[in-house]
Amino acid sequence: MKQRIRFYIIFSLICMISLSFIMSGCIPKDKLSPLAPETGDNGTEPELGGGTPVAGLLLWNKLGSDLEVQNSEVGIDLNIKGTPTYASCKFDNGIYFPSNETHNIDCDSSIVPLDKGCIEFWWKPTFNWDNVSPTNWSAFINISIHSPLKPATNTTILMFQYNPASSLFGFYYYWVDSGDNYIMKFITVPPLSFNANDIIHLAIAWDKDNNIEGQYSLAIYQNGTNIGGSTDTIAPQASWAGDLDIVGNGVSEFGGWDGCKGPMDNIKIWNYPKTNFSDRFTE
Repeated sequence: MKQRIRFYIIFSLICMISLSFIMSGCIPKDKLSPLAPETGDNGTEPELGGGTPVAGLLLWNKLGSDLEVQNSEVGIDLNIKGTPTYASCKFDNGIYFPSNETHNIDCDSSIVPLDKGCIEFWWKPTFNWDNVSPTNWSAFINISIHSPLKPATNTTILMFQYNPASSLFGFYYYWVDSGDNYIMKFITVPPLSFNANDIIHLAIAWDKDNNIEGQYSLAIYQNGTNIGGSTDTIAPQASWAGDLDIVGNGVSEFGGWDGCKGPMDNIKIWNYPKTNFSDRFTE
């Protein structure tokens, strides 16, 4: 009996000491959980602003200033080429290149999983969707790689753009096959419509197993709604190294295309083909 009483006394003292350390801040509360947070494909533990782990989030950049562009919230930092302008968009400011100089923001393309993934962002166009007067395409995303079969060639592998002349979004996916042939699969779809200064959410998703919406390998979303998809088979490269160019123009990168003709805000890249964008209103 005495030994049992002694045990309870010692156990109670240990609990009281531990509680006092927690309350005083000596032991952070977020270190008490025995469960490890889920990680992305790159092994990181991505977190949003509140410190909540978000599984599968590979890159999150607010794009609201030089400081934000060069310091991603999640994932690797981005580089700036040219002189960007920042203008109001969905969450404070977004990045915009109004001139025709060679410009974009970029990072190493190897962060993007080519088997399956998703890229989403907000855009504030400077023109109406059916206005053909902007003759050059609006380039949102361009991923270039050095193909393992053509190591000396810097080849586009994934591209997302808007063509004002045809009033179509285009999502293009390329690869080089074993016969050294350049293969392309793509979707071109009209938007749900937009006007100058509307703030719209755009996303592209891809999946080599055709599991997007139960059928697609490629899909485009506007304001959370699927506006088009392709059921064609895609065959990603086995390996790659190159650049992920965002909001870009540049004679060298985009063949003289314009940038995205309006601020682009809050880009996120995921390691799975995301289709539910109900969280898009939260930065």
